[in-house]
Amino acid sequence: MPEDLRAFAHMVAFETLSSALYFLDDPGGDDDVPGLPGWALIETSDNELTGRLVQGLYEDMDLTR
Repeated sequence: MPEDLRAFAHMVAFETLSSALYFLDDPGGDDDVPGLPGWALIETSDNELTGRLVQGLYEDMDLTR
């Protein structure tokens, strides 16, 4: 029983983190609603913008942990 609860908690945590990272990767806005603002996660170096977008965070998740 404890193993089942642990597996369930792991699945819930994974799905929550995956959804959050997928949301961060979404540039926002809605094509069906013109003028709706979007956003982007941008890389910085020494507190300066590099101009590179941070994308695909959810793709780097390791299911084996």
